[in-house]
Amino acid sequence: MIQVLLDLRDNHFHRLKISGHENTDNKFALICNSVSILGQNFTESLLVLTPEDKYRLVSKSGLLEITNINHCEKNFLTSEILLKSFLIGIEKIKRIYKDEIELIISTSS
Repeated sequence: MIQVLLDLRDNHFHRLKISGHENTDNKFALICNSVSILGQNFTESLLVLTPEDKYRLVSKSGLLEITNINHCEKNFLTSEILLKSFLIGIEKIKRIYKDEIELIISTSS
């Protein structure tokens, strides 16, 4: 199962971690590849469109982990739009492959 963990703090994107692998015997790993592309596009877009924010990228603990370590208030709207696009993609994949993706959204203030 692919696990997508999204951590929001004070209604701001804080961390995204994608880990695991699909359980199917699909030799093309279609679900993993789709989730990976969404995560990579989200990450690259954040890095390019919100350069004032500071991020920590880690790849050893799963497919992808990105943490925002310095929020810049003027980038809030851009981050939110990118995050919503990512979540729409994940939800569409999850609708088709219900048992392959676990989406966990944690919030704190």
